Amino acid sequence: MRRRRAGKGQRIGRAVPVLTVSAALAGVLGACGSDTSGDSTALADADAEVAAVAGWTRIATTASYIVVVNVLPGEEMFTAAQIKAAHPAVAELALHGAINPVGVAVRHVEAHIYDRMTGLSNPDLHPTIVVVNRTTGERVEVPATLMQDINIGVRDVHYGNNVAISAGSDLSLTIGIGTEGVTLDGHLD
Repeated sequence: MRRRRAGKGQRIGRAVPVLTVSAALAGVLGACGSDTSGDSTALADADAEVAAVAGWTRIATTASYIVVVNVLPGEEMFTAAQIKAAHPAVAELALHGAINPVGVAVRHVEAHIYDRMTGLSNPDLHPTIVVVNRTTGERVEVPATLMQDINIGVRDVHYGNNVAISAGSDLSLTIGIGTEGVTLDGHLD
């Protein structure tokens, strides 16, 4: 598998048509409920504050895909039957795959994978997600459960799961999609 590596502030891959990237990013930002209007200084301060607690986001491309990776605080995940019974206000709906619980030092690792030509997500992929903690040397294979946020719905289709990751770690996340893949680096406070 051919891998590409991007560090903080680096861009990899070929130039992507502006409309494709714009559509994919608009989908991600719209799905997250982000407001991209207003004072950029205030937004930068808010982003830094959130990143210190929440984790990080990286974007990379392969020949066929745009990959948006998030490392977030652990998120509650439920099956459709559990959501129907419990009525949670905030949660991830597991559409297919294993559900790992939230716990101490647990982070939610997710990969949003968009087709470069259409900008649409594809729920029929079978990606691999591997986290390497370069600080501790630990390697974790993340079960790539297909899921979506219960409030956002299909605009938030992505793959990932909850996994234990120590704070204060330098990470490399590798997302494999068939014969293509990306490796993204970041620090988790």
